[in-house]
Amino acid sequence: MRVISVENLESLMNQLSKDEIKNHIPKFLMVSIEDKSWKVRQALSKSFAYLLRSFAKDLTELGLFTLFKRLLTDPEPEVQLASLQSLAKSIEIIPSKILEQIAPLF
Repeated sequence: MRVISVENLESLMNQLSKDEIKNHIPKFLMVSIEDKSWKVRQALSKSFAYLLRSFAKDLTELGLFTLFKRLLTDPEPEVQLASLQSLAKSIEIIPSKILEQIAPLF
């Protein structure tokens, strides 16, 4: 059930206003990132391409960058791979200052 809710994050966000997204989505993301199931974290990693593309201007304001770094360094290789794939899909829109902070993780 938790995996399905993460997989439907994009649809949910399309129903919310920008203020509702700022108020609720970061909390949802934090809970998902801390989930003990690697499949939930993997599903979230896959959704991060959408988040990065949709909120590139607000990455630091929404705390998305900090959350994304946690997924990139997750202990499960499947989560790391999904995170790297999201990063690759979104790399052209991520500010260079943020990319400079990601590079030392590898």
